[in-house]
Amino acid sequence: MLSNSLQCFIYDYDPSLGIRHSAEVLANLLIDLNDLSKTSDTPDGVLAENELYLVGHSMGGLVGKYLVLKTEAGSFFDRYVSLASPHAGAVNEGHVRAIIRAVETLSRNRPTFSSKKRSTAIAELTGSDKDKILASLNKMPFKIPAVSYSAGLNQLGSRALDLLLRTILSRPNDGIVEENSASLVSSCKGSQNLGHINDYVEFSQVNHYEIHKNHSVQLSVIKQLVL
Repeated sequence: MLSNSLQCFIYDYDPSLGIRHSAEVLANLLIDLNDLSKTSDTPDGVLAENELYLVGHSMGGLVGKYLVLKTEAGSFFDRYVSLASPHAGAVNEGHVRAIIRAVETLSRNRPTFSSKKRSTAIAELTGSDKDKILASLNKMPFKIPAVSYSAGLNQLGSRALDLLLRTILSRPNDGIVEENSASLVSSCKGSQNLGHINDYVEFSQVNHYEIHKNHSVQLSVIKQLVL
């Protein structure tokens, strides 16, 4: 048994509003929470005085990356982990919209994301946003240890969707994100604290949707965080 105890907090967000918006909202929440926790016993606040780890799946990893690298709340965090996050973005808007439609169809979500003609997130993921958020993030060095994970099964369970996505993505990929894009080591420059993991036991049997549910990945992430 691990002697360390971990408490998990989940941040839910609207992906169509974009990476920066979601990260800044979370940053403000964390700063307010830390301010509320300041007492004579914890004068700097509980977040500032305890180890805090950020784990993000898919676009959530990009939201977390922005939070760590570009906001005041980033100083709270001691480690960063991304799971199947597209650090290098996507090829073009048409590809992103097709992938999002596939994602929404497979997950049975209402297609609100892909139908927004000027979705902030789509602009950010394709590098067509004014501030070039992904490119700017990839140029910023991590001051804390940062590790990315990728998945190796390029099938999502729907034959029609798999055929569509294979015309869009080059191999290897996880059905949604290409391997090179999922890797912090391949995508980010100038950091000495980076790692990428794609050698876990079930790598070839795990796709984009399954990576955060996979027990091999979960145990590996826990080891990264607490050992």
